[in-house]
Amino acid sequence: MMNKLLMTALMMACTGGLQARNWTNAEGKTVAADLVRVNGDQVVLKVHQTGRTHTFDISKLSEEDQEYIADFQEENAATRAMTNREAKWHESLDDAQEESRQLELPMLVLITAPELHPGCEMLEDKVLKKSGFKRFANSNLVLHLVDFSERSVLTEWEKKNPEMAKKCAGFGVPRVFFIDSNGGVLGSLGYERESVDEYLKKIGAIINR
Repeated sequence: MMNKLLMTALMMACTGGLQARNWTNAEGKTVAADLVRVNGDQVVLKVHQTGRTHTFDISKLSEEDQEYIADFQEENAATRAMTNREAKWHESLDDAQEESRQLELPMLVLITAPELHPGCEMLEDKVLKKSGFKRFANSNLVLHLVDFSERSVLTEWEKKNPEMAKKCAGFGVPRVFFIDSNGGVLGSLGYERESVDEYLKKIGAIINR
């Protein structure tokens, strides 16, 4: 689904929003035209033969064309939502997993304790708080934070989420785990004082395998 949405966005960027196809009305007449936009119950088409735009009632088009328009609107609504999306740090694993499934984006699980470990604070300051990371996350990641500066927080999280705790076990902090939308572990990272660009390259290598 996400690949389809990204492809739609790319096509719109390259064609100015035009979607080319052959259109058929209820009487069976066909015209080659580009879909320019949808206005309520009407569609604006740029006819290839004349090079002009014309407005048509959607209800007078074929059932196939009406379904195409409905799909086009749905895809563009989802694409706009992704374009305007601002990734936020979920404290609830359930909320993060639900968003990951809905958007079909991998989840970044951050195990951290910035009040106890300098490396955790450095990862936040040098990478996670940078605008470059935020822009990347908006389009590519669902974020889940486990801050156990208080030990009881981690203990409670492990008890509440035993399956995820097993997937994210056995490492020091800070630790970043990547979980796909189906719950599979894609990989993990620590922090070795990389720049935000270097860190994003490592993330990309993991989530795009």
